[in-house]
Amino acid sequence: MERLLEVRNLKVTYHTRAGDVQAVRGADFHLDRGETLAVVGESGCGKTAVAKAVMRLIEKPRGEIEETSMIFFEGRNVLEMDKKEIRKLRGGEIGMIFQDPMTSLNPTMRIGDQIAESLMLHCGMKRKPAFSRACELLKQVRINDWELMAKRYPHEFSGGMRQRAMIAMAAAGGPRIIIADEPTTALDLTIQAEIMGLLRELKKNTGTSMMLITHDLAIAAGSADRVHIMYAGRIVEKAETKELFGNPAHPYTEALLNSAPGPGSESKSRLATMAGSPPDLIGTIRGCAFAKRCGSCMPICLEKNPGMVKLGAGHEAACWKLIGDTAGGEAP
Repeated sequence: MERLLEVRNLKVTYHTRAGDVQAVRGADFHLDRGETLAVVGESGCGKTAVAKAVMRLIEKPRGEIEETSMIFFEGRNVLEMDKKEIRKLRGGEIGMIFQDPMTSLNPTMRIGDQIAESLMLHCGMKRKPAFSRACELLKQVRINDWELMAKRYPHEFSGGMRQRAMIAMAAAGGPRIIIADEPTTALDLTIQAEIMGLLRELKKNTGTSMMLITHDLAIAAGSADRVHIMYAGRIVEKAETKELFGNPAHPYTEALLNSAPGPGSESKSRLATMAGSPPDLIGTIRGCAFAKRCGSCMPICLEKNPGMVKLGAGHEAACWKLIGDTAGGEAP
């Protein structure tokens, strides 16, 4: 398959008053044409930082992408692009649907004008035809009375409608990749299903590749071709969706799956919980970041971080129980 995006050794640090937060600590992944990759993990694991790094939305002095990191889009180094190339990339070649559309949409501009602005910038359209196209896009994402709603402001839209408008805006420039960062947060289950249905339809109709950032295993299971599990700034397991849900290898993946309600679960049944809390990402983490929460922890887990182990076609996991205590791992 044709590779659109390749990320190698991505490291992202945020500078805070409390210290330097190592939000992403060496992530490697790729995205091929026409596929959906889900990056799954709990809040604070670095998922959104990965997405923002791909879009070059992390800038000094608040944060930085370390020099050893590499991000390639269609063979071009994103980290070496000038301002003109980045403007073309954002919203044109790569569209992004942010977690909170209310803070991502301009509250002083009509919805239709915001979508039209993207069309004018990335497609070279004049204002009037761009606004007409914006109305068509609102219709495609199933907003009723689209011509009327295009003239309204974000605060006049419900949460689900704002997210639909964000999908329309992300798709406006005809991107090769859409990054959807927690696209169903704070929406009820019915609206969540509708939003995910729209994203799957968009992918099917346009051939757009998709990177789905989520904490919801059910969303990943229903939408992704491949799943990467992220914990404390690292990707700890990679597999095709069916393989990962059928044969989880990393203890964290197993814990996530055990803590999620399965089909036919009784509403009053107690779900499994995960002991402990994620580690503090300020400073260096010695050994495996999951060690202190893991029931299979061995002495070496507290000393060295394990490297990825190939378990089968496209299936990898970073865990000492898969490597053995005599194999080499990564430095702490």
